[in-house]
Amino acid sequence: MKLTFRSLSEKDTGAIGQSLGRALTSRALQDSQARDSEEFSLTLALSGDLGAGKTHFTAGLARGLESEDSVSSPTFTLLQIYRGRLPIYHFDLYRMDSQSGLTEFGLDEYFHKPGICVVEWAERALEALPADRLDLDIRIEEAAGFIDFSSDGPLVLAPESSIRQLRFTSGGPKSAVLLDFWSGKEDFPAELILKEED
Repeated sequence: MKLTFRSLSEKDTGAIGQSLGRALTSRALQDSQARDSEEFSLTLALSGDLGAGKTHFTAGLARGLESEDSVSSPTFTLLQIYRGRLPIYHFDLYRMDSQSGLTEFGLDEYFHKPGICVVEWAERALEALPADRLDLDIRIEEAAGFIDFSSDGPLVLAPESSIRQLRFTSGGPKSAVLLDFWSGKEDFPAELILKEED
């Protein structure tokens, strides 16, 4: 399953993350995903342009998971951990030059712990990530001449503004169930959706 959103601002990008975070706290979703004594876990693999909004998305996700911790890019520490309804393990692989670094530092163990692993620059270590994960690709598109009539009135973006496309793709049955569940939630940001595909 795939979902594609259009974001006109950092606020939109954060709102998409926040909505997903709230869906992840749903007991119905967690019960459907956890087997026997296994606790709920999910890996989100974020890729995209530099400055596209990966950290803004993660900050929104943390708010949705009711974390009060300040979210920032963990570029110099590789991993930051935030407390919330589920723990959030926030990786930034921008400075990692090989996939073996995840194993070398023992970071791959977090993918099997209860909680949410958010991996920025995931394309640098795709083979080390769980196969059943939720991929999010964020791309910047120039918005010259773009007019949005979906709000209270026409919104004309300045020529230097840009829009983002956030494309979620499920990598297996667990992440597909999540996307399907999320799209049925009351606070799902349907006004920002561009496309939904099976």
